[in-house]
Amino acid sequence: MTKLRNFAFVQLPLAAALALSACGGGGSASEGGVSPAGDSGPAPNAPAPAPSPQPDPAPQPNPSPSPAPQPPAPAPVSGQGAVAGFQFSLAVKSDGTVFAWGRNELGQLGDGTLTTQLAPVQVPGLAGAKGVAAGDWHALALLADGRVFAWGDNSKGQLGIGSNVPSAVPVQVSGLSGVTMVAAAGTHSLALTQDGSVYAWGNNGWGQLGDGTTSDHSAPVKIGTLAGVTRIATGAYHSMAILADATLHVWGDNDHGKLCDGSGAIQLAPIQLALAGVVDIAAGNEHSAIVLADGSVRTCGSNDAGQLGDGSSIDSLVPVQPVGIGSARAVSAGNKHTLVVLGDGSARAFGDNNSGKLGDGSSIASPLPVTVLAPGAIVAASAGYNHSLALAGDGTLHAFGSNGSGRLGDGTTTNRPIAVPVLGGVMTP
Repeated sequence: MTKLRNFAFVQLPLAAALALSACGGGGSASEGGVSPAGDSGPAPNAPAPAPSPQPDPAPQPNPSPSPAPQPPAPAPVSGQGAVAGFQFSLAVKSDGTVFAWGRNELGQLGDGTLTTQLAPVQVPGLAGAKGVAAGDWHALALLADGRVFAWGDNSKGQLGIGSNVPSAVPVQVSGLSGVTMVAAAGTHSLALTQDGSVYAWGNNGWGQLGDGTTSDHSAPVKIGTLAGVTRIATGAYHSMAILADATLHVWGDNDHGKLCDGSGAIQLAPIQLALAGVVDIAAGNEHSAIVLADGSVRTCGSNDAGQLGDGSSIDSLVPVQPVGIGSARAVSAGNKHTLVVLGDGSARAFGDNNSGKLGDGSSIASPLPVTVLAPGAIVAASAGYNHSLALAGDGTLHAFGSNGSGRLGDGTTTNRPIAVPVLGGVMTP
């Protein structure tokens, strides 16, 4: 089938949209209690975006031996302290408050308006947050008591409230408790619970919910074939999970070989890969990245911009090793680019460099890793569509790349090929 970028939105007048937001489609967010945590082109029917100096291009259509001793636990990258979405960003401060900035015409900032914000604004109604996740036009927040809240577009049921009603303020996801991590991309969402189960909801056109079907779900469904999961990640059309035995399971769309299984065939339910010692994962738009216990990285999928980091532009159906990467602790995969956090507090980037999203001071694509020019010891990073975030150990969040609609959060719409500080006091791993 022909893959479109999952934008079947109903455009609402401002007043009507805000009225829906106030109702919340599933009730307003209650006070948070007191455990933790893709992008694409403009929607055809979405309100016109705020002016952007370099608007994003339209997305491409798509339909062992014993591991070495394990290094320190990988730093959370996607769906934790800070995350880059399509044209907006989210962060959790150490006090449990949530901030958002960037494009907002579908309520993805969660501030009760549809107004683009060039600098961080607080998302109301949330307290005790421990993690965030961002899809194309929706967002999730995980509270310390294990509840999950969602806001923004809901055209595919990605808010998980049992309907397709959008909300510009946080609403509680139905039927979830004891959640320890959330992930979001495109128009679907995932949640990991403390018993090692995974729940999924939203768009399922390519089997990315992992329930064996291609039927969308507007409320969470349990992926019955998965158990003992410790970490989740999701891209626009595919999803990944690490199990307690450090094996990797993948499912969903497999264009360009992004499931790393060598087949290129769609998988409607999780399958296990022949990799051992997996400690971190990232699912991008059309590629995937994996950190192994020995600190090496593997990538697979689309490589047209060098996002696999192996020095070529050749897609790979099986994992390949980026050149010169060692001591990796965490990865993040965006649209045609990849970020890697190393154990020494530095970061590497490779792939497309539109608007400077590799953070090396240029806008030149690189099929080989380049150093991200960000101050301080980097402990986490997040790759969005055409922008990136890097979190320093002192809680300072930096941003770089495209700044259309203010997604970098520095109060301007100026693109930044070198990281600029955006927000302090952000929750670190």
